[in-house]
Amino acid sequence: MEQQMSASERYERGLVLKQVQIFESALEDFQQAANDPQYAGKAHAQMALCFLFTGRHEDAVASFRQALTSSTLSSQERVHILYLLGQTLESLGRYAETLEAYNAVRREDAGFRDVARRIKHLSSGGRGPVPPRPFIGQPWVGDMLKLWGDFRLRLPSLLGQTWQSLGRYAETLEASRWVRRKRSSYRDLPRRIEYPEVTPMRRSSPPLSTRRPVLVRRGRIEKRRDARVAILLRSQFFSKSRMVVGEGELRDLSCGG
Repeated sequence: MEQQMSASERYERGLVLKQVQIFESALEDFQQAANDPQYAGKAHAQMALCFLFTGRHEDAVASFRQALTSSTLSSQERVHILYLLGQTLESLGRYAETLEAYNAVRREDAGFRDVARRIKHLSSGGRGPVPPRPFIGQPWVGDMLKLWGDFRLRLPSLLGQTWQSLGRYAETLEASRWVRRKRSSYRDLPRRIEYPEVTPMRRSSPPLSTRRPVLVRRGRIEKRRDARVAILLRSQFFSKSRMVVGEGELRDLSCGG
């Protein structure tokens, strides 16, 4: 046998069942909770919402009206229920009753949602969705529209300037790439620099043990034991005893160093 539940527990369980869309079981709990005057108004309003979810609009109207008879509802809760009642009546095409519900909302809270526009729309014979609120009446909207008009007139000129700037940037970028391709890099130096040819020459007078090659280099005669080879290499040097680090070049090495 099911344990007797209080109205509060029935109401809370009904909310959970409605949340997971088990509407028939939720309706049973709300009906039981509505027997308590403290929960009658809220329970009937939740029953009306369950009816709306299941497409039973006439039953929803009856439940909304039953909820409004409760004296335990706050003013804000009454306004919300009246607004939902008006929407439900409007969906059924009962426009005279709809206006009555919306006017009751306006008496309670004149600025509630879009009730003023709905009343104006229905009073002027309008049916169906309420047209969106025009923003032109707002002062800042007029300024924004004026700015947009000025910008639209200048738009072709701005686009032209942008394309010209992009074209100049592309030309500059291409020229920079061409210069980098044509510029000699450090690694290319040994292959690109042409060194003068070094020709060893011998003297006939000194004995064989003391003979040394005579190098002719750029119009000068240099006496060296070994011929130099034209190279150009990067080098690095450092010292363990002192904090000395640097870079240099190796040029024209000979077999003897």
